[in-house]
Amino acid sequence: MTNISNILDSEVRARALVRIGYFDDTKKRGRQVDYRRLLGWFVDFSRKDLAKMSPAEQFSLREEIRALQEEGLNFTVNDASVITHWIQTQEAVAHYLKTLTETGQFYSEPFQLKFSFTIPQFLPEGAAQLKERIYFGEFVEPFDGKGLLYLLTLALRHAGDRLRYCKHCSTLFVQARRKQRFCKRECQQVASMRALRMIEREARKTKRRSSQANRRASHGKKRR
Repeated sequence: MTNISNILDSEVRARALVRIGYFDDTKKRGRQVDYRRLLGWFVDFSRKDLAKMSPAEQFSLREEIRALQEEGLNFTVNDASVITHWIQTQEAVAHYLKTLTETGQFYSEPFQLKFSFTIPQFLPEGAAQLKERIYFGEFVEPFDGKGLLYLLTLALRHAGDRLRYCKHCSTLFVQARRKQRFCKRECQQVASMRALRMIEREARKTKRRSSQANRRASHGKKRR
């Protein structure tokens, strides 16, 4: 089993989770997940060139991977474990997304899903005060990247219908809006310019054909 030491600082973990799409909602039960942003994180992760990333970029990515795998659990995953498995995890994520977008479906590897229950009234004296009567959670242990792949399946379950290929550059992306057709503004601008040029070109062709038809009609009248 992976060595689970070297605790990730809580503030570092919190900042990493915010970058990915986790947030605290005071009106609901604790931390919530924007699955659209989480799925977008996985899509971006699947195409990163890990070998060409700068040390700072690699460090930030390791923080995000560890934060994701440790979220809601009472143990941690060290950097060595992340580095050992992140290439094979990335390959698995890329394979799942490619299979899904090419065939419309995929079957994941099996996960050992575990459940947690907390009933505050039975907690020992001195434990943190909890507002709800019962707490329930489910998770996959993060070792060997399994927890990360399980989170991918959750993201697909909640936001998979937002996966699209950009109409301009064919890049896979996650829609921020339901009618979004392009992965970024630059692609939308280029596509809009092309569409405008096509409209202008067709307008010129129509005008030219109309002028030619008028000249032929005028020439025919003169001959008569």
